[in-house]
Amino acid sequence: MSALTAAGVLPALLFGFVIGAWVDRLRRWPTLIGADLIRTALLGSIPVVWYFDSLSMEQVYVVAFLHGLLTIFFDVAYRSYLHALVSSRKLVEANSRLSATASVAEIGGFSLGDCRDSG
Repeated sequence: MSALTAAGVLPALLFGFVIGAWVDRLRRWPTLIGADLIRTALLGSIPVVWYFDSLSMEQVYVVAFLHGLLTIFFDVAYRSYLHALVSSRKLVEANSRLSATASVAEIGGFSLGDCRDSG
């Protein structure tokens, strides 16, 4: 599990700054959509390959690495796209709401995921 986690975090260590500068020069909306579509295909490849009894740990590591890489693209574009949606006057409020929503989703997600049937 630690090697799999490392494969997902490694792109941030290796390419984080470069991707941030690169995404800053790209159009945000296509970057968001493209990163999500490719991440979906990558994650969807795992059950498909498993179904055909060809799944290997190497593929899982590659998927984790590429998913981590594309997540950096998505996260950078996601944060910087907000400026295109709201005026400069409301940017602080919009960022606050975005962060609050993310916090609620994370706390709520973990809480709901920990619900166990006691009966």
